[in-house]
Amino acid sequence: MRLTFTVKFDQELDGRWIAEVVERPGVLAYCATPERAAAEALRVLATTLELAPRPRAARSVSLTR
Repeated sequence: MRLTFTVKFDQELDGRWIAEVVERPGVLAYCATPERAAAEALRVLATTLELAPRPRAARSVSLTR
């Protein structure tokens, strides 16, 4: 399985960089450099994916009469 995410960057007036994972609201990081912000945002993303509830496996059901 391959997951693709978009990271959006903005710079605050105080010089800090924000990296935000567009597809996952709330997954973002503020850091001094865009590279560090991206690394931290990806760390937060990994944590949220690890803690997310797992979908139940599909079950096969057969009905007989």
